Amino acid sequence: MTRSAQALEVEVDTHRGLVRVRRVISVHDVGRAINRQQVEGQIEGCVAQAVGYALTENFLVREGKILTPHFSTYLLPTTLDAPTEIYPERFSSRRTSAAPCCAARPRDKVDGEERTMQTIPDLAIPEVKPALELYRGVLRQKMSPQWTHSRLQSALVMMLTAWAKERGRVGTEWRFYFIEGDGVPSSSLVPDVAYLSFDRLPRHPREAAERPTIAPDIAIEVLSPDDRDRDVAEKIALYLAYGTPRVVVVDPQSQSITIHEQNGTSRTMTGTGSISVTDDLDLDLEALFSPEF
Repeated sequence: MTRSAQALEVEVDTHRGLVRVRRVISVHDVGRAINRQQVEGQIEGCVAQAVGYALTENFLVREGKILTPHFSTYLLPTTLDAPTEIYPERFSSRRTSAAPCCAARPRDKVDGEERTMQTIPDLAIPEVKPALELYRGVLRQKMSPQWTHSRLQSALVMMLTAWAKERGRVGTEWRFYFIEGDGVPSSSLVPDVAYLSFDRLPRHPREAAERPTIAPDIAIEVLSPDDRDRDVAEKIALYLAYGTPRVVVVDPQSQSITIHEQNGTSRTMTGTGSISVTDDLDLDLEALFSPEF
């Protein structure tokens, strides 16, 4: 048996959901330290281990398959994640062991209720392929794209890039973060194609574009055969709720395009012709669905 007490000072970015431990005071009942440096090293190492356990490490299993089998996805803390200041203290006549790991699990209080601190980085979403999305509080893996899906995705990128030019950025599999608010849990979606205007996102700093915490101006989802209607509807609602003016759903099977707008209306076109996304952006269905594109 042993006793310990700890205090942690943390820095929280409420817009991006990022947490960084800045300073730790760790007091432990270790007894008489024969090797003081070794005891302090044990405390400091356990504190760093606990920070990883709370903020970066996340063991995910889906249908019996481990989704985080490598250190590229199961993120161990490094010197960059460790607190910049750790103050180990010793007293009495007991031991150190792994007690610092138990006491250093960071927690916070929200509205008087104690909760486990929000995990980071990226809301603890491992970077795997196909990408994982977080909505309704559950991680869901996107479908592995087939050739038709990939071709449509490439064609849509070409169309939007030619239109966007100097207006903004166009990207594929671009992760967007929707931070918790008004009782809605934090979410993260990865649209097949997205457009984000420079009016809403300045060209610098780069990090703002790499990890946007605002909804895209245009989100495009290309349906896969195994996509569930409920999941697609939930993602459309989430985009619109967080401010995406237009969500474009492309269905390769029916060769149709449906555009969902902020006012709750939707428009669908099938076959040939063009459908207007914005005042000066039209998608040509015949060209888009042509195998020659």
